[in-house]
Amino acid sequence: MFAVLPEKASARAGLILALGAGLLLAGCAGSGGASEKPPPDQRYGHRYDGEGPGGRQTLAPTPPEEGRAYNRFAVPVDSVVARADSFQQGDAAVPVELLIKGALPNECLSLAEAKQERNGHFINVTFRMRWPTGLGADCARYERPFRFYLPLEGRYEPGDYTLKLNGTEYPFTVRRE
Repeated sequence: MFAVLPEKASARAGLILALGAGLLLAGCAGSGGASEKPPPDQRYGHRYDGEGPGGRQTLAPTPPEEGRAYNRFAVPVDSVVARADSFQQGDAAVPVELLIKGALPNECLSLAEAKQERNGHFINVTFRMRWPTGLGADCARYERPFRFYLPLEGRYEPGDYTLKLNGTEYPFTVRRE
């Protein structure tokens, strides 16, 4: 057994209080980032109508013109961001959407379709654009940057997934936060 002298006891208590306050402040400072929202392009449900940053137009597939023939090609893709909704109390799985960015190479091309198939943790998406054929199909060539939002079918539990978009793999993770 040992005795603590009063002046050492108060110094020790002051040190313990200072350390405790420092840890509390460090904990608060560290959690401040957790409440910050991620950038808009990483948030589930965020949309730009019309033109967004970088001059990218928000596009959606359009129906083909009646009586016109078309060729279909894979859409050129620059980037893909998988965006999961937030888990709420009791949720086992959440919806996920893709933000796909690319550039159509001429004024006549339009988005045709996005077909998806899912097998467990593997999602295959075929994303096509349409180009009219025949007379009057001369098109000015210039890049048209776009963004396209694709809700994935079904709901997703926490875990790692592999998205294959037009043959290119994009791994993503759904996290419960």
